[in-house]
Order: sequence, then structure tokens, then C-alpha cells
Amino acid sequence: MTGHPKLSKPPIIEALVDIQVQPIVGLSVESIKSKLPSSVSSQYPKSEEIKKFESSIIQGPSGTQVSSKDLGAYGLMFRNQANTRAVQMRVDGFALSHLQPYSNFESLQAEAQPLWNDYKTMIGSKEKVLRVALRYINVIECNRTLTSWNELSGFLNNIPPLPKGVAPELTGFGMEIVSQDPANGIVTTVRRGLLKNLQTHQHGISVDIEVVKIFTQSSDEEHLWSSIKALRPIKNDVFFDVVAENKINEYR
Repeated sequence: MTGHPKLSKPPIIEALVDIQVQPIVGLSVESIKSKLPSSVSSQYPKSEEIKKFESSIIQGPSGTQVSSKDLGAYGLMFRNQANTRAVQMRVDGFALSHLQPYSNFESLQAEAQPLWNDYKTMIGSKEKVLRVALRYINVIECNRTLTSWNELSGFLNNIPPLPKGVAPELTGFGMEIVSQDPANGIVTTVRRGLLKNLQTHQHGISVDIEVVKIFTQSSDEEHLWSSIKALRPIKNDVFFDVVAENKINEYR
């Protein structure tokens, strides 16, 4: 993290802290509803179910089809009136998202900690934390329509060259890189993709960075939050390495 400039207007559209636990036996969406502290429902009055879906590929007379099966709800999503905050209370954990306008990591952590305490009170049992994660989704605005692959280098670093024989006209772009540091239990996922505004037809580029710490043994509160805080420099290193310097300068 050393040497990175402080950005006064970072291109973050969502910042999320997630704590995943061993699924709580007997905890259901209905019990989450009944045990939810009033402080949560008053601050985040909008709610909806979080559902799981299972997809499968079916070969039939009309060809290949993708079927999606609803496996039911496994949590609830709560939002504030302004839709700038989203809280997940799930049978397997908790998450808090700060949407635009994003302020800073300290505010994200300060809001997440008491909500995590509410979650622990609600489940009423000793939770086993499996992993914690920080995820930051950025959108790099191009302010124009990109027409060629080479133009990506004006916004991103480390773009691979096109294979021979591939036309250079740009119609789509998506990359995902997953790396692991087994010694420290860290997994980093970096996703980059091309976006297009359907009204203006101008392009943007998503830079989605998720850093995960996996726990192999129980963790106390101090270690849990210090582990989350330690993921932030990794996220910053990735961002400043991925985004082109001329775009970084626009966010100072």
C-alpha cells in the first residue's frame, strides 16, 4: 500500500465486507425474520429474500437448453431508504455493502462491526468463521465508444495481445484471474470487463477486486477485524497495478 496516492474521487460503485460462517443448524429465513433486531429493520427498512439457484444443461429435441431451479431462500437483504447501503443476513453469514457515494474503508468497517454483533446475537450460538472478504467494484469511465482492442491500454495495464487472425474491432472483453497465497490463506480474484451505456453507447470498464482470507481455526473478534483490515492493502496494490496511470490521475 505504500506509495499509492490518496484518491479524492475513486471510481468505486460498491464496497463490500463479507463474513462467512459454518451454516447455522436450525437457522432459517423465517427465524432470521423473527429474531432480527429492531435496530436493523429501522435503519434498513427495505427487505427482500436472497435465493439460491441451481443451473443445469439439458439436451433435448430442440437443442441445448439451460434450466434454472429455485432452491429457495437462504437469507435476507436489507436496504436503507436511499439505497446506498445493503445488509445481508444469511444462514451462512453476514455482509455489508456501501454503494455510491462511497466514503472510505473506516466508515465501512465502523458500520459493519455493530451489524456483525447484531448477527451474532440473532443466531444465538457460537459461530465458526470460515472466511472473510473485501470486495471493491470499480467502473472506469471511458467517456467514449471504444472501437479497437488497442484502445484498452489507455485505461488498463497488462492487457494481453490479441491472438493472430483475430479482428481488432472491439465488441466485448472479459477476464478473470484467481491467485492464491496458501501460506497466508489469501485468495485474490480480479475480474475485468467491458460495459456499455445503452443510451449514450459510451464504454466503461469494470474492475472487480475481491480479496479473501480463509480461516483454518477459530478466530477472536480482534483477529477477525484485523484480518479484514489487512486485506485492504492487497486490494489497493491490485487496483493501482491494473488501472492505467492517466486514469489514476483523474481520480486524485
